[in-house]
Amino acid sequence: MLLLGSHLAFAQCDPPPTIWLVPPQTSTALVLKWQPVAGATQYQIRYWENDASGDKTIVDDCGPAPLTLRGLRKNMTYALQIRSKCGSSTSDWSTAISGATINSSGLCNNPPSGVVVSSGASDISLQWASTGSHTIRYRLGDSGDWLIPAGALTIQSPAFIITGLSSGVYQVEIKRNCSATAGDYQRHTVTVGDPCATPAAPVVTANNTSAFVELPAAMGVTGYNLDYRTGMTGNWINSGSNIIPSNYLLDPPLAPSTHYQVQIQAVCNGGTSGFSAPTSFTTGQQTGPCLANKNAGKNLSANEILLLNQKLNTPSPFSFGSMIGVNDGGLVFRSYQNEDSNQITQLTTQLRNFHTMDEDFDNSLQSYRSRTLSQKIPTRKEPPPTLATTKVCTRSTAKRMDLAVSQAQRNSCNTRLKHGKRKSTRKAIGRTLGLRA
Repeated sequence: MLLLGSHLAFAQCDPPPTIWLVPPQTSTALVLKWQPVAGATQYQIRYWENDASGDKTIVDDCGPAPLTLRGLRKNMTYALQIRSKCGSSTSDWSTAISGATINSSGLCNNPPSGVVVSSGASDISLQWASTGSHTIRYRLGDSGDWLIPAGALTIQSPAFIITGLSSGVYQVEIKRNCSATAGDYQRHTVTVGDPCATPAAPVVTANNTSAFVELPAAMGVTGYNLDYRTGMTGNWINSGSNIIPSNYLLDPPLAPSTHYQVQIQAVCNGGTSGFSAPTSFTTGQQTGPCLANKNAGKNLSANEILLLNQKLNTPSPFSFGSMIGVNDGGLVFRSYQNEDSNQITQLTTQLRNFHTMDEDFDNSLQSYRSRTLSQKIPTRKEPPPTLATTKVCTRSTAKRMDLAVSQAQRNSCNTRLKHGKRKSTRKAIGRTLGLRA
């Protein structure tokens, strides 16, 4: 237990409890002191102007106290922190204190001149023509704290080399330090090492016959080359060159239920990177044609709608808009447009409505047939006139008898017509029955 406690105490890296200012304080410099920390091999000072907290600068390898922080601007209030370096580790930053430079009537309006910046495999070289003291700071990328390397706080010679850098795009700034105040920084951007860093393995979202490949935006990258292959050992096939960073649709098309790999290569102004590690994926199982059931097309994701727009949801060459016609029970699709005018989800809604109506009609027709086959509806027939129901043998009565009565009834009516008193009625009925008066 004692050995473990000793090891933890040795491994811990603490910042100095505080820092404080000591004279002299000038228009361009502040003098700092702090208590040494056991185990610390070096120290770092971080400072920034009070009204520019997003622009912080770290001075590396400050050595033992005291430190004269030079290259400051006149009549300016600064925030200052310190931390310890314990071998390869660093402590937290101390609590910030404030310090202010004094005012001066002098200016520093002339920027550095004749600056040339170049890079190698792991370094950046600067040369300039202007004389006097200069300060150099740099950072990887375009955000974060700036770092003044050891020896670059006040440089008198017209050249400096920043060493031990990893590959990437750096921002480098240089400024002049005058006797009364400091000038403004002049910025340069330079690439160290591989001119175009190799991208990470891409993120892939697979569908049945295609896949979306994420091509991320990155500093210095103008596009990507994309290759894919079937299985783990097939030949690579190029799918596109200098593709802008986007969510790219890989749609040769791919085969359903098949294993694939995809790799990408960054394209930069200075050349191309190596290929990324491959990403493996398997396409989905083929489920049959689109709209195989009346729920097809519901709740489509953004990627699925994009797939339909790019591959399937294209206009008909014969007509615009959309129309569904029903002819002898058949469903006819005339045309459909892209997402802006008629989404595939709208089309499938119409199809589901048709399916529903078709099913309801079939059910109703089957129910009707069942009822009509199981029941016989009697037909009402009006009985023919008889002598009992016929009071007068008129033309109308005779005509009805001629159609429906028996021979005996016709003879009876004929006899009555022969002996009737009204000759006109007798003739009319006789003509109707085909009898002679």
